[in-house]
Amino acid sequence: MSRKRSRHRSSAKPIAGMLAGILKPVVRKRGLAGADLVMAWRDIAGPQFADCTMPERIAWPKTTAFDDRNGAAPGTLIVRCAGPAAVLLQHDLPQLVERINSFLGWYAVERIKIVQGTVHAADRKPVPGLPELPPQKQAEVRAQVSGVRDDRLREALATLGTSVAANAAASRRRC
Repeated sequence: MSRKRSRHRSSAKPIAGMLAGILKPVVRKRGLAGADLVMAWRDIAGPQFADCTMPERIAWPKTTAFDDRNGAAPGTLIVRCAGPAAVLLQHDLPQLVERINSFLGWYAVERIKIVQGTVHAADRKPVPGLPELPPQKQAEVRAQVSGVRDDRLREALATLGTSVAANAAASRRRC
């Protein structure tokens, strides 16, 4: 004899999915293509501009013109920049536009408008430091990625592997 359950059990839901729903109205209000752009700004802007710039919003065109590549017209990213760094940023705008579109995965930004202003420390999230990994473990990680031909990819994988190994070692010490 089999019993039927009258109750339906709910499964656990990932926090990332819930956060996306909570952040979506805030991000949409600011005109950004996603919260990922703000969170990854340090990597997108690079070390030269990470501390002196911050994306404000994307101004989407009011016309209904469409781009040939993906159907949506690209917007203008408004970036707040501290003081004299704006001149240096102006010089590197084409590369920054390329990095932003590459990160977003579509032609979302056509140009960048620089607005001079203060970039507060509260706007920048500190990058957490990793515990030091012993040289032997670093050599093991390097050996694991040595077969990768592309230099940039090999270096990125080595950095990722070192971070994972350092975090694993740190979590073992805490327990």
